[in-house]
Amino acid sequence: MNNSRYLKGPSFYRETDQDIFWGRDEEIQDLYYLVSNSDFSICYARSGEGKSSLINAGLIPLLREKGFLPICIRFTSSNYKEENPDFDNIIGETLDNAINKVGNGSFYKSLYIDISQDEISLCDSIWWKLRVNEIRKDAFTTLTPILIFDQFEEIFTCSENLEWVNKYFAWLENLYNDMNPLDDANIGRLPKKFKVLLSLRSEYVCELDYWSMQRYFIPPLKNNRYYLKALTENSAEKIVNEILSKTKIDNISKEDVLTFSQNDDMERSYADSPCKSALKLSLILDTCYRYGEKINDLVDKKGNVLSLADILDIYYDESTKELSQEQRSKLEDLLVDSNGRRTKVSIVDISAKTKISETQLERLKEKRIITTTNSNDIEIAHDCMCDIVSKHSTERRKILEQERIIAVKNKWFVMIFVLLTICGVSSFLCWHTWGYNEIHENCRTSRSLSIAIKDTLFGWVGLSSLLLYFLPLTAIGIYCRMKKGVREYVKITDILSVLCGTLSVIAVCFLRDTIFCNIIGIPHLSDSMWYSVVPLLLYFSCVLYLWENLNIKRKTLF
Repeated sequence: MNNSRYLKGPSFYRETDQDIFWGRDEEIQDLYYLVSNSDFSICYARSGEGKSSLINAGLIPLLREKGFLPICIRFTSSNYKEENPDFDNIIGETLDNAINKVGNGSFYKSLYIDISQDEISLCDSIWWKLRVNEIRKDAFTTLTPILIFDQFEEIFTCSENLEWVNKYFAWLENLYNDMNPLDDANIGRLPKKFKVLLSLRSEYVCELDYWSMQRYFIPPLKNNRYYLKALTENSAEKIVNEILSKTKIDNISKEDVLTFSQNDDMERSYADSPCKSALKLSLILDTCYRYGEKINDLVDKKGNVLSLADILDIYYDESTKELSQEQRSKLEDLLVDSNGRRTKVSIVDISAKTKISETQLERLKEKRIITTTNSNDIEIAHDCMCDIVSKHSTERRKILEQERIIAVKNKWFVMIFVLLTICGVSSFLCWHTWGYNEIHENCRTSRSLSIAIKDTLFGWVGLSSLLLYFLPLTAIGIYCRMKKGVREYVKITDILSVLCGTLSVIAVCFLRDTIFCNIIGIPHLSDSMWYSVVPLLLYFSCVLYLWENLNIKRKTLF
């Protein structure tokens, strides 16, 4: 037998695992007593304490043995997107499939009620089917159906809007009420021949109270409740003994496993009181079996056992190691939404959007990272891993945001650089065209080169050349400081850096004139035009280099 069958990691036990589901005998009996004696009941617990395992591998086999027909119901992702969900049809299909799996199971009409033409639609409702009919395994054996809504918190987390939740609880209230939905006195009240069990995380109990007691009225959901607590030391020891005796885990002792599985919020262990985390225990055993070299990582430098979150981090990273960073990121974005809640995705969508092969998906299932739902959708194996995925998503968003900010800053840097360079070159050309002639004329009049340059600088040519550069520079500076969307990206230091760069370009232009012009006082623009081509090419190459190497990409800018 494959040893991994005994080790579930973050996944849960299924009905086929009833022979290896240990340590919850008392809880199974307690929950069975509640369910068998209540029309509507609730099982709730903290995330990771084993609600789904208790129901699937513990309660359901016992219910079948006692003459009940458990019908597990989980809505699909497409159900949650329906604007007008037909709950009678959705649950009716699941009910029919469950009956078909029971040997010769079928509906037998046990009540004969005359209904009018206007009341025919009532016959298709679950309310009618489960009251008027009996489900029989054979001619002598009647089965009592139990509708089990596991992962019930998905009603609140996966539905598209509150209207969907509202319609569901309206349907559930009608199902609970014995008075027929048409309020027809001829039909009257019909007693229930079925039971309902809701299983959800404890943090959503208040949400359930609001909908079942304030918006609608379903009293049993307030009264008939079972709270599943953590494992006791004795139960945890029994589980560890059974697993270690059937698997080849020799790199860790039983005592260490029990120590490591201590609840994060409890310091001491108690033999007969809840103190051991079922999820933590399962993760430690699976980590030791699959990734034995990581055992030393379960203890920090001070010798303290890591928290559940840290152990999950190690397990998750090791299990997804064979995926590329891009594949893992896309898979995480599909399976966990922006609110940190897991979602169901079809296998086709996952293959198309992540490029993960079927072989890789099967390995992820085998490592308990993902699981397949009844509708053949893929979902993350446990809510506990949503925190890890959310942490990764947050880190990716931070990196993307930093890249976007840097890209926008670099975009503004290049734009200002190009604009001021154009202004600087225009200023130079103005001086080149008229400034040298003006210096030449002033020099002949004053007989002093320094006086001629001074007079030209403060004359119309010099002021025009300076204004062509410094007016746009001032305007850019004011705009960058006043415009809210720009101010956060462009700082004064950035403008000063651009200023130094463009002044360097102007200095190169004057150097070119000094080298290539025959007479410094007489411009020869046509003679030196050929020599301008090379500096221009170098300049545009510099701009293109900056644009590419500063990572200015359209997808990061908008």
